Amino acid sequence: LDCWNTTCLEEAMGLPEERDIVRVLRSFILVAYKDQAEYPSHVVNACLDNKRQFTPLMFACSRGQRTVVTFLLEHRAVVDLQDAKGRSALHFAAHRGHLDIVNMLLDRCDDIRTRINQADFQGENALVAAVKGGHLDVAQRLVAMGAHYKLDADNTLLHIACGAGYAHLIQFLFDIGFGPSAAAFTDGSALHRAVVNEEVSC
Repeated sequence: LDCWNTTCLEEAMGLPEERDIVRVLRSFILVAYKDQAEYPSHVVNACLDNKRQFTPLMFACSRGQRTVVTFLLEHRAVVDLQDAKGRSALHFAAHRGHLDIVNMLLDRCDDIRTRINQADFQGENALVAAVKGGHLDVAQRLVAMGAHYKLDADNTLLHIACGAGYAHLIQFLFDIGFGPSAAAFTDGSALHRAVVNEEVSC
């Protein structure tokens, strides 16, 4: 390889074997060094898709590629970069249920509370992503590490879990303080359907 560009980078990230992805990424970084015009961080933080603005780290976190994530973090991948919808690498890892990668991302920061509560452009943090994905272990970890959630009348997280029929998450949300408000428990609501279907008991 004597050059690299985002098209080549996107193709590399799509390789089926993690070791091959790392090998190609390492080659791209060496090329960048030789050019003396770019640092490795420019390679590992490049956008794979100008429309969606995915970075290699987001892609690897979404696919659960622990080896690739480790390599990228070691070569100065920026964890807090956001895609076109404001989602960070942590959002992707949480939504796909990759707890080991969630822990890796949190371990690489000085201010965990800021990172864990980084919101996308819909105002949703990684905890919301985990609940939407139905991943109890990730949700538990994020809450334990200080993820923000609101116990308001709308009960957003509870509605998400009820609407998807995630009984394990519904019980967890009850345990941390969510409850069926009058507004949430109206006939035909998500919570009402969950109780009727015996997914959770009140």
